[in-house]
Amino acid sequence: MNLNILYARLGIVFLVQTGHYAEHVTQLIQIYSQHVTPAQAHGLLGTLFDFEWVHFVYNVGLEIMVIVLWLAYRRRWRTAPPAVPWGPTLLTSLMLFQGYHSIEHIVKVYQYLFVPTYQTGLWVPPGILPYLSGWPIFLVHFWLNTPVWFALLAALWFLRPKQPTRRRATLEV
Repeated sequence: MNLNILYARLGIVFLVQTGHYAEHVTQLIQIYSQHVTPAQAHGLLGTLFDFEWVHFVYNVGLEIMVIVLWLAYRRRWRTAPPAVPWGPTLLTSLMLFQGYHSIEHIVKVYQYLFVPTYQTGLWVPPGILPYLSGWPIFLVHFWLNTPVWFALLAALWFLRPKQPTRRRATLEV
């Protein structure tokens, strides 16, 4: 696959994650600046659509895109070495970390669909890591998205195609 096309796809994945990250930043603004209760802070798209499904689609879609990128880059790196030696490690770590984040959202959708108190608002199950850590779910998911966003930013920077160097024409007298 052409490296420029692969890089463009990486850029699209970064934009998707930026949208998801904006959802979580908006939640924090709603909670801490606008004093909206965490249960009512649904971010940008979560106010228009079902909150749990928006985040589920973002995360699982992002995980699928990261896996496809990982496979494409691996295929490419078999024939041409990566621009940076730790490029494969960066993408593998990103895929695994985002995979865990997707599991969190799969658990949340399961709880949303099958835990009766979730729908009534009496008690919203926190998911895995918020349950184990005691941290509020909105903070945990904000912090889960932070390394994913920065890893994608690093991938954009370090995996960019090398531009061919241009030689300046010299005048010979």
